[in-house]
Amino acid sequence: MSDGSIQSSISSNVVDVKGGVNQGADLIIYAHHGGDNQTWMMEGSRIKLRNHPLYMTPSGESKGAELVADYHSDSKKQEW
Repeated sequence: MSDGSIQSSISSNVVDVKGGVNQGADLIIYAHHGGDNQTWMMEGSRIKLRNHPLYMTPSGESKGAELVADYHSDSKKQEW
């Protein structure tokens, strides 16, 4: 979406940091409201919350790993 949210192709729901902008919080699919916890941008090869220093990060490296909001690291797992 033009506001920086990442919208599902099958609904109007978007990627949301569950419970607000918090390090380590799970990323979920949620109804669009345009809050800071739903507004993303590309920063090189990383996906970052637009107004906060948190990045889309897999919680592990195996299949089925969940996504969380985490601070920048040098780990390749933050690169998309």
